[in-house]
Amino acid sequence: DQRDRSSDILSLDAKFRYLDERTGELKLFIEDAVATVDQLRKSSAGELHALGVRLSQEEREKQLGDVVCRIAAVANEQRLVDGRLGANLSGVEDRIAELRSVHK
Repeated sequence: DQRDRSSDILSLDAKFRYLDERTGELKLFIEDAVATVDQLRKSSAGELHALGVRLSQEEREKQLGDVVCRIAAVANEQRLVDGRLGANLSGVEDRIAELRSVHK
């Protein structure tokens, strides 16, 4: 039974590590996307032309829209991860209560 508890703890630890990694990746992705949006907003037509990039206002708006959609998708994924974490924690709490009742 001690092995079961150790296994549960290791499994939970692995889940938390995975969630920490995913949260870190999502945070970096969002920061990158926000920086891209800021850069696009700050870019004047002259600066873009100097860079050899000719974007119409429509194309710039489409790029901004694409980035906003990506941010929304990431935020949605984060909500799903948070939901799974909540469900996992609930299951773990039930398991802990079960183990405590057995060991009383």
